[in-house]
Amino acid sequence: MLIAPAPTNVQSAAAAWRAVRDPSQGLALGRELIGLWSELVNDGGPAAVEIHQLDAARARMDRLAERARVFADDSYTPKPHAHGQ
Repeated sequence: MLIAPAPTNVQSAAAAWRAVRDPSQGLALGRELIGLWSELVNDGGPAAVEIHQLDAARARMDRLAERARVFADDSYTPKPHAHGQ
């Protein structure tokens, strides 16, 4: 039997997720977090009351996806060297 985590644990995980700076890692962790959070909301209970936080997490995922795309596009652009070389 799978036991769902308490909403406070999900909130703690969300706080840690917001501190992740790497967009790709943030996307991977965010997918897991939002999946779990969505299940808790669908089950009702305290997580359903905090639906605005789930919506905010989804919005952050959109921003992370854009940052990851820009980073991936930019990684192929040659960077100037320190002294203009």
